[in-house]
This record gives sequence, structure tokens and C-alpha cells, in this order.
Amino acid sequence: MIFSVQLQEALSAVLDERKFVPAHTGGYDLEMELINRGSASGPSVHAWDGDEVIGELNTQPMTYGDLDVFVVVDVAVNDAYRRSGVATRMYEAAASLACSHKRPLASDVTRFAGPRAFWAKQVQRGRARPIAARGSTAYVLTCPAPSSLD
Repeated sequence: MIFSVQLQEALSAVLDERKFVPAHTGGYDLEMELINRGSASGPSVHAWDGDEVIGELNTQPMTYGDLDVFVVVDVAVNDAYRRSGVATRMYEAAASLACSHKRPLASDVTRFAGPRAFWAKQVQRGRARPIAARGSTAYVLTCPAPSSLD
């Protein structure tokens, strides 16, 4: 996937800064803004269509058992862009950013229908595994990050 190659190149040049990489999904030519705030705050990703932010994914550092992770604490996609792969592209970018800090991307323990389906698919395809977290179960992606989470 071209996006993954460009993402990897962008990640090698990014440290605590913003970088834009092109992404194509669901018939849309978008840009992903990679916001690398370092290990203390956690990376974020914004999806842009022209001059409009149409999606956002935020993480925060956390420890599940003895594993340091970046937990996805918020994912939002503009209604007009839902079910077109925008959230998946943001998860891919966030997973790569997280792994660049030697921390995998993980789910929170409270997941709504959309994220629940996403994480179930990742477990089914061997890209994520369950882990005990705060008295419940969370899911952790592999590092290095999978090139595609479709």
C-alpha cells in the first residue's frame, strides 16, 4: 500500500512535530496529519479533506499489566465520511506512530460498537491480542505495526 510506505518515510523524519501524508480511502483523497507528541502525551492523527478536519484519533500513554501502551481514547469521523475507511487509515497511522515509540497501540476497556467491531477484526486476523486491563479486557496491536488494518 502506497500510504504505508509514505507513512514509514514520514515517521522516520518526525519527532514531536506534525507531518502530513496522503491517504486514499473510500473514493476520497485525504491527508493524514501525524501529530507526534512523544511518549509522555501520546500521538494523535487528524484526517483532512481539503481544509476540513473530517476525523480525529487521540491516544494517551498507559500501562496494562507490565506492558506500556498508547491507548486510543477518542476516535471521531464526520458523519459524511463514515464507513469509508477513514477511521481505519487513522488507526494505521496511530499504530505506526505508537510503535515508533516502542509502545503498541491498544484499545480502551470501554468500546462502542464501531471500535468493538474494529478490534474484533484485528484479533480474528492475528494483528491484535487480548490483554487484561483495569479489571477488564483490552486489545493490543502488534509492533511493528501491521501495514494494513483493513
